[in-house]
Amino acid sequence: MNKILIALAIIAILMVSATIYFYKPTEENFYTISLSSWCDTENKTVSANIQIDSNTTNQALPCSITFNASSIHIIHMKTLTDSLGHQFIGWDSEVGSNIDLQVTSSGSHVAHFSALIPTSRKLTIMTTTNGHYNISIGIHPYSENTVVHVLAIPDSEYKIDYWLLDGINSFSSQTVATVTMNKDYTLQAIFKSTIVYESTIASTELIDFTSMTDSQVSTFLSYCHNQGIPEITVRLRAMDIGSVTAPPANEVAKVKTIITTATSLGIAINLDMHTWYTTWDYYFDDSATQGLLRTKYINYVKSAINAFNGYSVKTWMVMNEPQAQTASTSENNFILDVINTAKSMTSQPVSVRFMGSASPTTGHYSTAIDTACDFICRNMYWTSGSYYDPRNYNSVAENTMLNALNSAHTAGKECWITEFGGTKSNLESQRSKVEATIVWFNEKGFDRVFCWVCQPVGGSGENYNIFTGMTPNPAFYELVNSV
Repeated sequence: MNKILIALAIIAILMVSATIYFYKPTEENFYTISLSSWCDTENKTVSANIQIDSNTTNQALPCSITFNASSIHIIHMKTLTDSLGHQFIGWDSEVGSNIDLQVTSSGSHVAHFSALIPTSRKLTIMTTTNGHYNISIGIHPYSENTVVHVLAIPDSEYKIDYWLLDGINSFSSQTVATVTMNKDYTLQAIFKSTIVYESTIASTELIDFTSMTDSQVSTFLSYCHNQGIPEITVRLRAMDIGSVTAPPANEVAKVKTIITTATSLGIAINLDMHTWYTTWDYYFDDSATQGLLRTKYINYVKSAINAFNGYSVKTWMVMNEPQAQTASTSENNFILDVINTAKSMTSQPVSVRFMGSASPTTGHYSTAIDTACDFICRNMYWTSGSYYDPRNYNSVAENTMLNALNSAHTAGKECWITEFGGTKSNLESQRSKVEATIVWFNEKGFDRVFCWVCQPVGGSGENYNIFTGMTPNPAFYELVNSV
């Protein structure tokens, strides 16, 4: 029995010894690595993916991985350049090292990245007219933050007007544009004629202003004042005569604010009762579909003039663009009645705005109308083309406008172009049209020209708007620059 107990004790001792011999702690059977990513130029973590050995499954950093002891593994950097432009440059302190990291033991490893900073910026020199540059048209590469000087060289009888840097009026009339290449830019020089004609006053017309705040009115008029614009026209909507008998109260109140603010800045206000040719055949002509509302309109004119009694109004334009047709005797008499009614109520000059192609001087309306007007008004849109020079247009259109001018000046009256303009789909085209038109009218001796149109608030739908929101388009600056 004792021998058996002794034998069992020996076996137990041997088993414990064997257990102790074959057991090793966990850290001697495995090792763990910690991986992270870092942008050295921006001092921040970046997103990156790795793959382990031949496994094609991406694993995002940061992460920790445990391997069997004594095994060798390859950590493959999968993200060489991320979507934000961070570029992999190496593992740990070995910048420029292989994209693969070999690991055999526990430790921490960092994938280093740098911000991908462009080594070159592009300056695109745009084509221009009436001058050139000291460098060629096209794309010019420059190192980051290089200061570039571009010289504008005008043709004979032209000078630099301003520059467009990324489409924005810049550098005023400086002959040299200085650009720091901290990004890609486009640059274009805009030239203007140095020929000085007998002075024509160029201005514009403000429409749809009722939603403008008093601050916006002040800002708009300050733009006009700072450009030296001496007067503007303000449009009273008279197109809804079928449903109203007087200008709406909110419109009258806003116009009074405009007049008061403008007067304080030395800007005169002309008021335009803005009917339209489609209004004419709907309400006023002999076959009007809504009946003859002529008496109602005359009462509307009376109400409008009375509404601004005591306010400084320079002139009244009491009708705009009668229909492009040959008027009957009664239709001509209606227009004369409107003019004479207005003149009986105000001492300020009164006129009617006609389309250039359908007016008393073209034979469509009685010449007695121009005789009754204190000044002659014509609206003229030369063309829908992108770039043009009115002086090159056919003699019929040109002679039509010159006949109106000669008729007015012979009678000792001013001749006004109360509407002209260019669409805003291409701002440089719009500017070019406005410039060329003003230059032509100035050369011919027209007294005043008004660019259609200013609508700083709510003007997204007005195709001829020379404002984009409260910011003037380049065409706006031609109202003074071109005369």
